Amino acid sequence: MKKKLCAALSLCLCAALTACAGSAAGGGNESVQESQSSGPVSSSENQSSAESSSEEKESAGENQEDPYAVTEPITITFWHTVEEQYRDTLQQLVDQFEEENPLITVEVVYSGSAGDTEEKFIAANVAGGQDLPAVLTSNSDSIVEYQEAGIMEPLQPYFEADNFPIDEFADGMVETFTWDGDTIFLPFLNSACVWFYNKDAVEAEGITMPETWEDMEEFVEAGTKDGRAAICFGGWDAFYEDPIWVNEGTQWVKEDGTTDVAEGPALALSQQIQQWVRDGKAAWAYGSGASANMRTAFSEGKYLAVIHSTGIYQTYLDLCDFEVGMMFPPAGSVSHISEVGGTGLGIPANISQEQKNAAWQFIKFMTSPESNMAMVEATGYLPTRTTTAQGEMGQAYLETYPEYADIFENLDSIVPRERGTGVASMKTLWENAMGQAMLEDLDVKETLESYLPQMNAALAGE
Repeated sequence: MKKKLCAALSLCLCAALTACAGSAAGGGNESVQESQSSGPVSSSENQSSAESSSEEKESAGENQEDPYAVTEPITITFWHTVEEQYRDTLQQLVDQFEEENPLITVEVVYSGSAGDTEEKFIAANVAGGQDLPAVLTSNSDSIVEYQEAGIMEPLQPYFEADNFPIDEFADGMVETFTWDGDTIFLPFLNSACVWFYNKDAVEAEGITMPETWEDMEEFVEAGTKDGRAAICFGGWDAFYEDPIWVNEGTQWVKEDGTTDVAEGPALALSQQIQQWVRDGKAAWAYGSGASANMRTAFSEGKYLAVIHSTGIYQTYLDLCDFEVGMMFPPAGSVSHISEVGGTGLGIPANISQEQKNAAWQFIKFMTSPESNMAMVEATGYLPTRTTTAQGEMGQAYLETYPEYADIFENLDSIVPRERGTGVASMKTLWENAMGQAMLEDLDVKETLESYLPQMNAALAGE
């Protein structure tokens, strides 16, 4: 599918260049043409030409001070990927925005999964841009392709015009949505890979959660008993394995453009975990329904710990009748990081400037500390600003959910995932290889090596 999307994106670049030439004339803009401009206008025939000139200069000055102001009524479309159980909170924020910004009406559209949204967005660009949203929700997997195709608006000019405090955001979250020097999305609903564990069982059995990967042998031994594995790995998405492999020195992409997943530290990890799976000390969740199956098994006491996302913490709380602990991933021999998941909000390039202006006002509101914390409290996603996490709102949240303390303290150690040409496709192949080896009990080295030509071809853009 990625190859098809890349081909479509090459067409998008041509479409964007063509459509941008006409965007000022409309490009889907729904502003009410009859509305009067809010800038000062000379309407008296008796005014001197000097006065008129002065007022024109004042008007120009005002526009320079706020070049992205919304001066006429306009309707914009917001494509989102928010799960159904959180949409009431999302709609409440949209309603509040419209109340505070009466010139802007927001049409809220659920655009499907991240993959569905990507396909729709590319199709809308290829078709000429008439059906593009003004605000797009996207995860980080598509950032490189979008930036190289030139179909997203760079946000730095908006930051500069508004003195927008981008430095307040966690560095890793901003970097996640930045490529080739341009930030094209603002962090919105962002998560990190974390470990959840049965806190009641850990305390009752005197088990110590691992602080480093070296502690894992002791942990899986202590955490395994009849009918329970110590840990389940979220094998359906490499996001949940990334921190382990990276912290131990894996190079998803080496300097020569190939991957080292079938050699060195990466292979050693795969072999170690496969042995735990064979011994019943660990499980590897993969295939249809893997996420839901892992959650259910954890709630039933079949796993002591699972590797998942902060964005699903509330789901675990609702599902489990025991106290759910949460911890930052263990340190490896090379580093101690987790990685950014979730989505950002951006502005498509191929829409009118009037729509872009309204979209910017909406994005500022939705990523404000107050809006961010409203979504955090509803979902379990993370504060996107370190200033928020460390401030009164963040501390109040920790009083209710103290398990987040370890995550909040490590916000700046939550870094972007590996990105670049073919990386997402390569990792999908790695997921398939690992899932096949674990579920079919195949030799993991041989299985990875059999996939290696395809993985390296993906990285080469073939």
